Amino acid sequence: MITQDPPPLYLYNLMLSVSFVIAQFIVIVSFFALHKLYIADVAFRQFRIVKRNYLPLIISVSLSALLLYYAFNFMAQKLPKPLSYDVTQAQLRLEGLFNHPIAIVFTFITVVALQPLIQELIYRHLIIHELGKKLNLMVVIVLSIVIEVNVQVYDLISIMEVIPYLILSIGSIIIYIRSGKSLAASYLYHSSVHLVIFITTMVEKFF
Repeated sequence: MITQDPPPLYLYNLMLSVSFVIAQFIVIVSFFALHKLYIADVAFRQFRIVKRNYLPLIISVSLSALLLYYAFNFMAQKLPKPLSYDVTQAQLRLEGLFNHPIAIVFTFITVVALQPLIQELIYRHLIIHELGKKLNLMVVIVLSIVIEVNVQVYDLISIMEVIPYLILSIGSIIIYIRSGKSLAASYLYHSSVHLVIFITTMVEKFF
């Protein structure tokens, strides 16, 4: 009988993080290729506009959303069961990527750089901007929020786990609409929020 030992835990975590990076990179490259790279020029132009006009908005909304996010997560621990939770299932999935320090670099690339870009392309550019050409703006905004939040909390234990991710999603919508549907602005918000969550998760995990 031939048996095989499971791979070392560090190797599993490393390959999982690397596979996320590769998959997300392929999605982004494919998206830009389908748009014949013109959207890259649009993105660079939007970043210049954001730098001039929208940084204070992004900073204020990011800080407000993060404050509400962490405040609600803290208060949720005090709620009666079955409404209470200690950590959201989405946060537990994120913490699973921190099981070995060797994977941290790739986790950072995924969580802070690539994942926010893919999500903004889907939830803001495709759903709100493109689908919004056919449907009412409020309809596509609600659709964007519902899909985004459901992707985060599909395995929730408490219904209250919806609220923190609803807060973050609404923050992104506010930035996107207030900036004139600037994908660069909503991406900077999304990436900034993920950066803070990444740092706090890493500190809690290793320190």
